[in-house]
Amino acid sequence: MDALESAGYLERQPHPSDRRATLVTLTDLGTRTMTDMTQQREEVAAHLVTGFDTEELARLSRDLDTLAERLQRMAQASRGTP
Repeated sequence: MDALESAGYLERQPHPSDRRATLVTLTDLGTRTMTDMTQQREEVAAHLVTGFDTEELARLSRDLDTLAERLQRMAQASRGTP
């Protein structure tokens, strides 16, 4: 958070009614950067599946879901959680 604040991506302000809390918000630079990153990610994702038909997209979705579930189980096992 310190590095992001120093770089101008976010700012911290005291909470108006809770002295123990700090509000963290994106600056204009942070908001623009997040918007650009989201757009770039969407463009890459669209490019990766260009030409896939409906069946291929459905299969890819199922396969990615399976991989995500396996990764989640592996992460839980490494932390010792059920």
